[in-house]
Amino acid sequence: MDFRGILRSLQEVGFQGYLILEPLPPVPDVDVAIRARRCAALRDAYAERGLGWLRALEARLDSRGPF
Repeated sequence: MDFRGILRSLQEVGFQGYLILEPLPPVPDVDVAIRARRCAALRDAYAERGLGWLRALEARLDSRGPF
């Protein structure tokens, strides 16, 4: 996905809301992994990594301006 383009478009229209991530582990059956308690740490790690990545991307866009 073109997350940079998505964030840029949201900036252009003045979006001020929240972004939501759905971090999914790279496993054959995501539904089973989501329900498994032993995967909780992995889900948290994916969420933390994704949030950090989006924040870094947003900071780069902010430093360069909306275009």
